[in-house]
Amino acid sequence: MSYPGQRVQIDVKFVPACCLVNEAKGKCFYQYTAIDEYSRWRYVEAFEEHSTYSYAVFLRHFLERFPMLVKCVQTDNGTEFTKRFSTSRK
Repeated sequence: MSYPGQRVQIDVKFVPACCLVNEAKGKCFYQYTAIDEYSRWRYVEAFEEHSTYSYAVFLRHFLERFPMLVKCVQTDNGTEFTKRFSTSRK
C-alpha cells in the first residue's frame, strides 16, 4: 500500500471465556478488528453478537474514528460480512 486508507482489513474472532474478567465473565463476545495496511492503525471493538448488524455498527464506528478516507475494505467473506456465500435459505 502507498497511503493510509488505501486498504483496510477487517476480521472477527471469538473471545475465549478464559480472557473475560469481572462483569464480562460468563458472557460471549466477538472481537471485530480493522487494520489499515499502510499505517497499521488499528481499531478494535467487542460485541456480544456475531451478525451483519454488529458488523455494520462496527464499520460505522471505525469510519467515524479513522483519520483518513477509506478506499477499500477487505474481509474474508464471512457470514457477518455477506450472505452471498451462505447456504442458508433465510
